[in-house]
This record gives sequence, structure tokens and C-alpha cells, in this order.
Amino acid sequence: MGELVSTRTLIETASHVAVIVAIPFFFLQQNADRNSRREASSMEFIMLANDRYSDVISTLSKPWESVDIADLLKNNPTKEGVAQAKFAITESVLDSDIEKVGEFYKSVLICRRAKHCDQKLIDDFFRTNIVGFYCSYDVRLDRIASRLNRPDYATDLQAYAGRCA
Repeated sequence: MGELVSTRTLIETASHVAVIVAIPFFFLQQNADRNSRREASSMEFIMLANDRYSDVISTLSKPWESVDIADLLKNNPTKEGVAQAKFAITESVLDSDIEKVGEFYKSVLICRRAKHCDQKLIDDFFRTNIVGFYCSYDVRLDRIASRLNRPDYATDLQAYAGRCA
């Protein structure tokens, strides 16, 4: 009987040790899976940007190709002057194109903020584009927000881009 109790105790102890040793590996695997899902979500946005949005993003950058920002700021020293100049430069761009790209970038930022996407990967791939988009079209985005009666329309983009020149 004593041998049976000690075997049983040994088995119970071994199973407790196995569980205790396995728990950290479980959490490590969970973390690795979560990181993998974040990277996959980020890559989906990158593929969308390349496949579905590259033409419209290119269209939005065309009016700015021949603009010298230093001259723009020098010739328009006031905030209102810069806003008018930006509006004049982007006059040929359709609001629908700006909205399409803005909505896409806002989706990217929501994914980033909710930590469903890998923040570093999103920043590495999209930061320059989002900041450039917002700072180039901030005046137009404000007008779109007014037209849609959505004052918070570009809030996420503005927060991410920070202060524009």
C-alpha cells in the first residue's frame, strides 16, 4: 500500500511540474501567434495600398511634384496664405479621391491604434505617406469634414501627422 501511495504522489508531483513548466510555453506561443496575426494584418494593408490604392495615391501626389515647399511658405507667410495656396495647388484633385485615400489611411491607423496591426511595420511603411497626405490635403480634409458634417473626420490623421508646415 505504501508503494502505491508513493507512486501516486510521484505521478501527481510530476504532473504538477509538467503543468508549471508548460504554462510559460503556452503564453509564449500565444504571444507569437498574436504577433503573427498583427504582421499578417499589417501586410494586408500594405498589399491593399499597392494593389487597390496605388493609382489614386499617385494621382494625389501629382499636383505637388513641381511645388517647392520653401517657396510656398516664403510666398505665403500666414496660415491663411498657406491654406489658400494648398487649395489652389490641389484644386484639380477630386474630393472623392481624397476621401477614398483618407478613409483607407484612417483604417490603417485604427488597426495600428487597436494593436491589431504591427505598429512598427505600419509606421515603417505608411508614416511618410500618411503625414504627406494629411499635410498636403489638410485644408481640403477640413472642407470635406464640413461638407459631411463630421468635425472629427480627419482627427486620427491629424493626430498621427502632428503639426504641418
